[in-house]
Amino acid sequence: MPWLVLLLIWVVTAEAASENRPRLILASDVYCPYTCDPSSGQEGYMVALTRGLLSEQNIAIEYVLTPWSRALQQMHTGQIDGIVGISQARAGDWLLSPPLGYDGITFFSLEPVLPQRLQASNLTWLDGLRLGHVAVRNPGQGTFDRYLEARGLSETPNIMALSGFNPVTSLLRMLHAGRIDVLADNAEVVRYTHRIIGLEGKLFSLGSLQTRALHLALAPTPENRLLMETFNTQLALWRSDGRLSALLAEYGLADWQAPEALVDEKKGRERP
Repeated sequence: MPWLVLLLIWVVTAEAASENRPRLILASDVYCPYTCDPSSGQEGYMVALTRGLLSEQNIAIEYVLTPWSRALQQMHTGQIDGIVGISQARAGDWLLSPPLGYDGITFFSLEPVLPQRLQASNLTWLDGLRLGHVAVRNPGQGTFDRYLEARGLSETPNIMALSGFNPVTSLLRMLHAGRIDVLADNAEVVRYTHRIIGLEGKLFSLGSLQTRALHLALAPTPENRLLMETFNTQLALWRSDGRLSALLAEYGLADWQAPEALVDEKKGRERP
């Protein structure tokens, strides 16, 4: 059957061509909805967006899921070509995309505990509340980190700091079980996780601190400079024609907007 032979030749040729394409290795950890575990059925909107924006380039994009500290190490040793969801302070001289979202500390509770929104300069309203947050190895010098350091010196700090593969899930379950009063972490991560694991009830946002932009960063090579130019051009096009909004809607998100004020990134809190 000549048509079957031709089909097999086409398949083999297509596979060979795919294998011979330049490969772009991108790394990140689980930080849904920004970057997710592909086995969950979603890679995260930043990874999906990168694939979409560069889909017409002759490259094969490989997304590697790895602990954040290892991803940073691989970035500095040249073992990967890019890292997804990184701040400018961490990216150094690597090529940066426009902001693809924002990171920061937002405080959540199951009921309103403040008569008004928090003031970034004063977190004493937290003193009498049981607080849960994600532990970081190298905390910065932002308002929240200074508060944690001072409160940790008290006789009864009542702070629960969790780490591990998915600490936000554990913190949310603790919040709903009444073991903590306030959860502090990235707003989008908390809301996405709350929805995905099916917890009922409303989360009250009490305000945010230490906000920073997150980017795609690529190694500063001539080839990657061209890729980043294409990325930026396509991002503007996707935003104007609605494809960006459609992609974000798959994750229950709307187009990100720059916060009114960004603090010095060097003073903010970095991911674990």
